[in-house]
Amino acid sequence: MNKSETIAMLAPALVKAQSEMKAAQKTGDNKFDRYKYSKLEDFFDAAKPVLAKHGLAIVLSTPSVTALPERATKAGGAEHACQVQVTATLIHVSGEWIETIGHGEGQDRADKSIYKAITGAKKYAIAGLLAIPTTDDPEADESVGQSAAPAKKMDSQGNSVTKKPSYTDDQKVEAGRLRSDAKEFTNGEARFSALWKQMAYDSPVDFIDAASQLLRDLQEENQPEGTK
Repeated sequence: MNKSETIAMLAPALVKAQSEMKAAQKTGDNKFDRYKYSKLEDFFDAAKPVLAKHGLAIVLSTPSVTALPERATKAGGAEHACQVQVTATLIHVSGEWIETIGHGEGQDRADKSIYKAITGAKKYAIAGLLAIPTTDDPEADESVGQSAAPAKKMDSQGNSVTKKPSYTDDQKVEAGRLRSDAKEFTNGEARFSALWKQMAYDSPVDFIDAASQLLRDLQEENQPEGTK
């Protein structure tokens, strides 16, 4: 962590601010998996008023964006991926500052990979710099300590798996959007649900790719006569 030559005034202000800060709320709503998550705005809402009260502010920048190789899916598609570096600087009215660096990676079939990477990196940079809790623990595993072997399942390709894959917040949001769009078409929701049951044990990337293709099929099937 980088810092100014002295933080004698910043440090006590930060201690007071942290004692008043609450956990980031979860206003993000993913209807696909009935999942609540903390958006970037939730971290700002938890931090900015308290920081301002104590003469503090946070500044975010993205000094580095690196394109990663495209990632092929089983359905024959490809997703763009990138990695970003975000700098979070906490400044005090005295001119003192501390700075930390966060990293994020994003993946998307269209043009949102950079947005996803930057948003995720900013969230975790703010949370790390200010110690804002979210109650989300990626290491939590209720099966730890259980001796019974999990029942084996099969994905849509016939491969043996032991449990359903974990979706990231962004993947859940994207799957929820696809489901909502599919519902606009006749039998769209039923076909989306059938696809989900078929691919429940496939990777999130493969399912989202297949769901995107389903939506394109629905759009083509429901074009007015004479425009197909």
